[in-house]
Amino acid sequence: MSYSAPNIDVKCIAAQSFKKLLNRIKANGLNETKIAEQANISLSDIEQDLPGTFRNRIDLLRAIENHDIPADFYLQTSKEFKISNFGLMGFAMISNKDLCSPLQFGATYHPITGTMLEIKLVDDEQSQQVFFELDCLFDLDSDLYRNVHEETLATFPPLLECLCGHRVETASLDLVYPEPPHAHLYEDVFGVKPKFNADTTRFGIDRGAMDLPVVSSDPDAAILLENSCQIILPEFTEENSFINSVRKNILGTLGNVMSREELASSLNVSKRTLTRRLASQNTSYIKLTNKVREQAAKDYLKRTDLAIKQVGDILGYTEPTNFRRAFLRWTGQSPKEYRQHHKR
Repeated sequence: MSYSAPNIDVKCIAAQSFKKLLNRIKANGLNETKIAEQANISLSDIEQDLPGTFRNRIDLLRAIENHDIPADFYLQTSKEFKISNFGLMGFAMISNKDLCSPLQFGATYHPITGTMLEIKLVDDEQSQQVFFELDCLFDLDSDLYRNVHEETLATFPPLLECLCGHRVETASLDLVYPEPPHAHLYEDVFGVKPKFNADTTRFGIDRGAMDLPVVSSDPDAAILLENSCQIILPEFTEENSFINSVRKNILGTLGNVMSREELASSLNVSKRTLTRRLASQNTSYIKLTNKVREQAAKDYLKRTDLAIKQVGDILGYTEPTNFRRAFLRWTGQSPKEYRQHHKR
């Protein structure tokens, strides 16, 4: 799957992403308040967990560059790593069965982490390696380009260790940018000597590692979490983030669907504004709620062994007949018929 550069001014970067970077700034003896001010970042918004934009993120990275930072500043993400840093996607990854599944999952859903990189998973039979190939979605200057790559790449070794419960050896590391003065630090993080000025930036592991079991596998949880990621992903790959913010809020309360008033409040708009903005996109609260419920119901019926009543319960239908009636209206089939024709 390939993505074009997301809208640089859409507020889709979680406040937690800014908090982690500001905490690293502080831990390295720098004044995070001053740097945030230089980047026109509102600390008040971050403290209130309000999302930021890609432009905010880039401005903050540029402000950091005006200060004397350690050579390994961006490589420090290898030590800071927690699976929760990846949010919903991280918990979905650790629920998969073997290493192949979460890596494919990460390559598909990485936009929801707010990364500025496109990441592809490539299986290369000739080298007997599987690669994460990285490319920047924005036009950045050379130093910032390298820093963004370092920050992401350094999370790969601890991610693999978290998934498998032990270190997974890096087979190769190719980088498109020139060798930096601190190149010797890369071997400490990745365990291999990188190749600079390469044609493609890619992180490789042996193909055989793809069969390694994931230590905290929970297939049912993986399916439910992937469904959530499917709903959220468009917020990061489409420009209309308001519609997708509505979808995300509906998804988060499937079992107890929000009223229009509650939904408007969660989005910091009036009920009237909510109705008007949805109407401008030829949709409505009812249409979006039903669409989210329909997609979730289809996924549960196709990909889990949950009883039909349980699926209805998850979607907020207290009576099985009401769920059956709604599903029949959406698809022209009963839940039982749909499962029989689509079960994987």
